[in-house]
Amino acid sequence: MKVASKEMRTAFKANKELDIRFIDRMQDDLFDMMDMANDINEAMSRSYAVPEDVDEGDLMAELDALEMDMGTEATISEKGPSYMQEEEIELPSVPEPDAHPATEKEAAIKS
Repeated sequence: MKVASKEMRTAFKANKELDIRFIDRMQDDLFDMMDMANDINEAMSRSYAVPEDVDEGDLMAELDALEMDMGTEATISEKGPSYMQEEEIELPSVPEPDAHPATEKEAAIKS
């Protein structure tokens, strides 16, 4: 019995995986990892600004109505819906450059 006890003690000392402190630290690390995984799962499953009582049928009906509005607007104007059309802005015309522009610096250099 003494021999077996001595053998177990030397086996525990020689083998790091059999040390109780090592096992406790490993379990603590595993619990920490599980807590982090639970926190991540909880964050991923949150619903942001979406009411819980939203009916999918109502959403599809609203989408269909929007598509119909866009379709009728597109048939009225071939350019697309009015909110996507750019307004035409009248810009002043660009002045024609002179054949030989003379600036004050050029005149000062020539004289």
